[in-house]
Amino acid sequence: MRAPSEDFLTFAFFCRTAFATCMVTANMDQTAMDACRETLNNGLKTADSKRFMDPFEQTMQEEKAAGEKRKDSMKACMASATSSQEKSQCNTDADAAVQKVMGVVMDAGASMDMKENSAMDAMETAMQDCMTNAGNDANAMMACTTGSSVKDALAESLGIDAGDVSDTQMQEYMDDSATVTKSNYNNIHNIIT
Repeated sequence: MRAPSEDFLTFAFFCRTAFATCMVTANMDQTAMDACRETLNNGLKTADSKRFMDPFEQTMQEEKAAGEKRKDSMKACMASATSSQEKSQCNTDADAAVQKVMGVVMDAGASMDMKENSAMDAMETAMQDCMTNAGNDANAMMACTTGSSVKDALAESLGIDAGDVSDTQMQEYMDDSATVTKSNYNNIHNIIT
């Protein structure tokens, strides 16, 4: 099985963004949501030159779209939130956006899972950016594991102040992220072999 091309990944991102916007506009109307899902499916098939999109892949892309919507919603809201009440409202608003993108009302457990997955994703992105900027500088690379940009990304996605993120909490998210990444790799490896 071939690795996805950069073109596919870019086009899939644009498909997910359009899907998220479509689902929010659909506002839980089943007919409109079905049309959004069909548009996503057709876009992904076009991007990957397939006649049929695997339902598992479709679901993964929908969940990824919801996670990206949560991350974008939190980033925009946290940019202007100053009080703990406003930051809490950011989470509430992000949860509402995710529910619209998923097309379902999520219970507290599913909402927390999405929040934690989004936090891991935001932290991973910040870590990758930091490592890229570090180049071959070992000290700069080491600083990425405790740096403010990674902590800021985690705090923003959780809806709290960076000062409220302990080193222990940050390490737990890093460990969980590494475990999820390894698990995803193993699942993908098992599917393609």
